[in-house]
Amino acid sequence: RGTDNTNMRPAAPAAALEPAHPLLRLLHLGARGVRGLTRAAANRAPVDDATRQARRAACAACPLAQLTTAGTSPRRRRLTPASTCGRCHCNLYAKTRLADETCPDNQW
Repeated sequence: RGTDNTNMRPAAPAAALEPAHPLLRLLHLGARGVRGLTRAAANRAPVDDATRQARRAACAACPLAQLTTAGTSPRRRRLTPASTCGRCHCNLYAKTRLADETCPDNQW
C-alpha cells in the first residue's frame, strides 16, 4: 500500500475530545492540572520571581480564574496552589511559573 492519505478523517476539534459526563470531565481536568504540576516540578525553564508575581496578579484579577476561598470567608477568594484557569483548566501556580506557557486570554 502507498502513503495515500485520502481515506483519513480530519482531526476532531479539542472541545469534542472532552468527556461529556461531569465526573469524567472532572477527571480529565484533574489530569491536565497534574500534567502542569509535573512540568513545573521538573523545573522546565522557570521564569524569574518578578515575572511570576506579575502573571499571578493578572490571573488573580481575571474573572475566569477558578480561585479558592482563603480561610472561612467566602468573600476572600485568592490564588492558591489549587487554583485553575477557567479557560484552559491548567493549574495557575504551575502555568505562571513556566517560561514557555502563555495566558489563553492574552493577559500575559
